[in-house]
Amino acid sequence: MACVVVWQLATSPQTEAKNRQGFLIKLSGRQMKHKKPVTHPVAGLWNFLSLLKILEHHSLGDLLLMRDELVSASPLLAQLMEDN
Repeated sequence: MACVVVWQLATSPQTEAKNRQGFLIKLSGRQMKHKKPVTHPVAGLWNFLSLLKILEHHSLGDLLLMRDELVSASPLLAQLMEDN
């Protein structure tokens, strides 16, 4: 079913669909060349659905607290977050 949703975004002529597709590509973590056509970001859709599920169970404050705890446990994580 995820493939169908991503395919519908890829074939839609609407500008909003292209914006959503770009959003899903960012969530997928794929690095792409600007000159190449967009691929179908199924991984980005799964990441987005996972994120929505997490937000159903945790407040933003909870997530920021977890981030701070992880950063204090691993300075490398802080560096990775600065790079992104």
